[in-house]
Amino acid sequence: EPVVFESHGRIADQGLRPALYSQQTPFRGFSEIRFDEASGTAVLEQGQAPLELPEDFQDRLSIIFQLSWLSQLNPDSLRYGGTTEVKIAGRRRFVAASFRAELPEDIVLPGGIVVTAIRLVSERLQSNREGQIEIWLDAADQNLPVRILFSEPSGRALDFLVIRDVFNKPIIEDPAAFNPQ
Repeated sequence: EPVVFESHGRIADQGLRPALYSQQTPFRGFSEIRFDEASGTAVLEQGQAPLELPEDFQDRLSIIFQLSWLSQLNPDSLRYGGTTEVKIAGRRRFVAASFRAELPEDIVLPGGIVVTAIRLVSERLQSNREGQIEIWLDAADQNLPVRILFSEPSGRALDFLVIRDVFNKPIIEDPAAFNPQ
């Protein structure tokens, strides 16, 4: 059975603003999170009382692309040792996450494409499922993600790689098309 993640929302000056996040997993089934900026609240689990929205909130999918957006607004966040702080919606609460920039690494994508990517590493996240997120951003392609790794202390991991259908073709052909300012 496939695992499905979806995020819907809008783009604002500060980046991605999720409105609805849903996921379907074989073990937990379907779940969704609703963000209501008008009321400043979010419902993270069905039947739960609404929680106050933090200023820098993201869902578990949009955070990956929000880090790319924020790096365009603040390039220093991608310099070695630079950090970015966000709040990620968990199943019962918002979890503070700090991502630290590491040295660039070469990533080999399916098809043999090699990209030099900036690795962002989260502190260990303390939520229902403890773990760490690592995200590699392609510096030559508007800092879009090329690899995402979630690893648990037990050694279990979920690892995603971008697949490009044309060799050495950027995801965004016109760099001006991805301009958060």
